[in-house]
Amino acid sequence: MTKFAVSRPASAPDLTKAELLNVLRHPTRVHCIGVLTDRVASPKELAAELGCGLRHVRYHLKKLKDVNMVELVREDKDAADGRVVEHFYRATKRAWFDRETWENAVGPKNGVTAAIMGLINEDIGRAVAGGTFDEHHNHISRTPALLDTDSYEELLALLAGTLEGIFAIKERAANRIGPDTETIATVIEVIQFDFPTTDFPE
Repeated sequence: MTKFAVSRPASAPDLTKAELLNVLRHPTRVHCIGVLTDRVASPKELAAELGCGLRHVRYHLKKLKDVNMVELVREDKDAADGRVVEHFYRATKRAWFDRETWENAVGPKNGVTAAIMGLINEDIGRAVAGGTFDEHHNHISRTPALLDTDSYEELLALLAGTLEGIFAIKERAANRIGPDTETIATVIEVIQFDFPTTDFPE
């Protein structure tokens, strides 16, 4: 099998477009973006991870490609006849909305939130079922906080900085990991939301 790189400049999608929010309302697309942000992958690999059909993944990848969320970076061809046997994609934009982008986004956003929350629930369920939820020194906390405007802004800045730090740690790890490196598969779920004051926990 011969591998051919596809030369296509990555251009970040316009995250304020209503169609982008529509595209991200499906959990398969959210999962694909999450994976393709970290690494290059093929529809076959994504389908195996999701446990669904290849045609299903190809359909949703096309939706992501149509709004420039993913791009084709490599094609594997059969050495005998030159036929393309597999395509490999990567994300053109990290899979998160900064505060300004989210506020300026056009169209309803509840579908995106629901898709992300569905994946978070699935992650936790799989970890509990697999017996890995309490391994190592996992951090699990719940912290209700009654804040004023200034401290609320401070909290948002802290969480944004934490996310940037997570991406930096991931990048450093990727540079160190080799074939013989012992690795730990971990998921970081960051959630902060406003709570109805009438039901606020003491």
